[in-house]
Amino acid sequence: MIDTNLINQTFSQQSGSCVLSSYAVVANYFRNQTSILDVFDEYCEFFKIPFLSHLDSERASGNHLNRICQDILEWRGYQMVHYVHNHANQRLYISNRGAFSSLIYSLAPLTIDQFNRLIDNLRTNDSIANILTAVPNVGYHSQTLGVDQNGRILIHDTGSEPRITYNPNLIHNNILECILYTRI
Repeated sequence: MIDTNLINQTFSQQSGSCVLSSYAVVANYFRNQTSILDVFDEYCEFFKIPFLSHLDSERASGNHLNRICQDILEWRGYQMVHYVHNHANQRLYISNRGAFSSLIYSLAPLTIDQFNRLIDNLRTNDSIANILTAVPNVGYHSQTLGVDQNGRILIHDTGSEPRITYNPNLIHNNILECILYTRI
């Protein structure tokens, strides 16, 4: 279960950065002093991508993640986030590893059993999941899934208003991939 008061409600993602933006929301939740924008800056530093500002680092890191995953590594975005979380030597990522773990839950549409186990995990642990879903006329989008203090399932979306939607109409196999984060 998570405390929704600790979830950032102000950050709005730029186009193409939803996977890293979702991770940044998780980092900010588990390490309240973490700036969401530092996630993009330190991603760029890890991969030696030049950037001029926070806005530029968000654009550059999102473009890099999307391009390198699809064209070079043939990885999913969550595989890259998992790799960076566990291997980056930048201060923020080292601190994140001490605060929360990262587990690739599924890189395929969830079965009903996987979905039920995921929701049970979110209900009984201080855990958050990033989920990738298909969005008609858009493509794919990463959002943050959790269960609040009252047992309500919620979706946090850095690309929409309001940021939090309670009791979303989720169907297990609409979740195309999932990465789970748990407080250590």
